[in-house]
Amino acid sequence: MEEGNKSRPWHMVGCLDPFVMYAVGVYDFIMIHSGNAEEYILRNFAPSAVAYFTNYPLLPLWFWVLNLAAGIAVPILLFLHKKIAVWIALTSWVADLVLMFIFFTFLNCLESLGAQTTAFDIESQL
Repeated sequence: MEEGNKSRPWHMVGCLDPFVMYAVGVYDFIMIHSGNAEEYILRNFAPSAVAYFTNYPLLPLWFWVLNLAAGIAVPILLFLHKKIAVWIALTSWVADLVLMFIFFTFLNCLESLGAQTTAFDIESQL
């Protein structure tokens, strides 16, 4: 191997899975906050989710954006061998934990989104 040539081990392909997951999250976020949000929400979530997403408070919205932005950046930074990726991943994880706490404590996520969506959110933390 040449000096200065950074090899990309095959396990780095694992960066694609979180990247795709967060890309879908960014797509959901954009569609939920777009002009045809109600149609998109009804097609993908329970009807009670329309009120849940359309009246979203500012503080959880900030944590949601932080989680998505950091989460989409981490796989890219890992692929580029940037050490700051670890700290950005931690930021994404903490933002998601805070968001989950707000979801379950104040926003009644289980009733609004249903058990399947809520279980997916919990599973993504593990």
